[in-house]
Amino acid sequence: MSAQQTIEAAPARTRVANRTLPAWLTSAWAIDLAFVTAIAVVALVVRTYDLANYPYGIHGDEASTGLDGRKILDGVDLWPYTAAALGQPSGPMYWTTPFVAVMGSTIAAVRLPMALLGVGTVVLGFFALRELFDRPTAYIGAVLIAFSSWLIFYNRTGYTASAMPFTEFASLLAVALALKHRWWPWSVAAGFVVGAGIYGYYSYPLFALGLGVFVLVHWAIERPRPAIVHARNVLVMGLMALLTIQSMWPYITSDAVGYQHDRIVFAVSNTPEYKAADEAGDTGAKVDLYWENATNLSRTLLTEGIPDASDGSGTTAALDTVTVVIAGAGLGVCVLLAIRRRRAAYLLPLIIMPFVLFGPLWSQGGYHRRSLGLLPFILMAAAVLLGYVWQSLAEQRPSQRGILTALVITLLAGYGAINVERYFDAPRDQPVSRFVYSPELTHAANFIKDEPDDAKIYFASERWSINYETVQYLVPDKSSADGDLEDRSEQFAREGTRAGFEDLDRSRTAVIVLVGSYREQANALAARYPEAEVLDGPLADGQPSFVALRLPPQ
Repeated sequence: MSAQQTIEAAPARTRVANRTLPAWLTSAWAIDLAFVTAIAVVALVVRTYDLANYPYGIHGDEASTGLDGRKILDGVDLWPYTAAALGQPSGPMYWTTPFVAVMGSTIAAVRLPMALLGVGTVVLGFFALRELFDRPTAYIGAVLIAFSSWLIFYNRTGYTASAMPFTEFASLLAVALALKHRWWPWSVAAGFVVGAGIYGYYSYPLFALGLGVFVLVHWAIERPRPAIVHARNVLVMGLMALLTIQSMWPYITSDAVGYQHDRIVFAVSNTPEYKAADEAGDTGAKVDLYWENATNLSRTLLTEGIPDASDGSGTTAALDTVTVVIAGAGLGVCVLLAIRRRRAAYLLPLIIMPFVLFGPLWSQGGYHRRSLGLLPFILMAAAVLLGYVWQSLAEQRPSQRGILTALVITLLAGYGAINVERYFDAPRDQPVSRFVYSPELTHAANFIKDEPDDAKIYFASERWSINYETVQYLVPDKSSADGDLEDRSEQFAREGTRAGFEDLDRSRTAVIVLVGSYREQANALAARYPEAEVLDGPLADGQPSFVALRLPPQ
């Protein structure tokens, strides 16, 4: 082949080589979708593995979510606010309803919907970070979200707190698209998404206020043109959000029920210590109470954890040390990039986090749950830092891009391993978790559910009534109202009903279920009723979770 023929043939060979992979496989969107699919599958596995047993048992607030789902199936209108679990928006209850319909009154039926919200949080987080920043930040951020032990904890329970980060990322994505495309239909859609978030979790209004401030900061920093069009779109967005929250408005403004009422009930200023200091005019004591609350909040989120008997959280700090360090440095990088690039998005963590912090700072207890809305912005700051460092080094050393990428992947894999281990080492083995999720009551309720329909159940526990939400949810076909269940404990026996087991209805099978300290009465009852079949429940802490005596009819 002549030199001229070689020169002419070279471009053809190059074109053949470039066609090795089809364009749709090498496009940015194809790669992004493949990544999102993979990370979503991983997030789903982490959130659903042995879901009914991690944590072990079921709390009454989780059961309340399922009970509301059953009410909705029965035609009861619970929109937009439910009194369950001391009051909360009913959006998650409606989301749970089809799962209860298909899966029945099971633990998984109330936990799987929240697990799926967690997977949705990962997906929405990726696309929100992609729109707000860039692809490397989105890739890193999605991994951080998927493996956060703080988020995994709530995604694997029936608590509705999982709705908070989900609605935050949904709103961020919607607003980012509306600001980017500057077309009023996008603003209508964004306003609807932002407004709809209020039906997810009671902390959401604080985030929404911060998001409104961000939109104004974006306007001031980036000066979108034409200004009149941008002003119109922002106004449309705001009006649509207000229209969407219309049905929730009475619950936002009322002191008797809803958001204001709940914040008053749980406020530091409503504690006996604060009221005593207030009556004494001791301002210093009141300040000390708020300072102690802030100290406890920082401890349980950042360093050591404070066990919380309301939901079993706090066995470890909400954030691992690596995340705390990277996110702290990331906040500083966010400020520098906002100034250097004149991009308001980098200020999002600094704008939103003070608003979300208001809730846990002014409220007592429940720190992990009330602060969960901080998580998207803590991880956003960490992702911005790692994404910026990754890109900067890769641009300076193109020949070492593969090595840098491998280092980033190794760091994220280590983060994932640490957080998965932090979660799965904690839920079943910690005393606070066993106390909160009460496996002994769960075992007893499942035993009662499996007893024949014509059996009369007599129940005794010093801690739970037979009408506790866990029993109501797990035992859907029996109730105290229809005479199938009766509490015979000294603590919860109904007025007019004797405690103890002397006067049982023996016209049908009678079953005595003893939980807690009442198990000690089993031998005496077996002696009184020698015809009874004595049954031990599954072991919990080395002893039967309950003892039951089944008496045949006479």
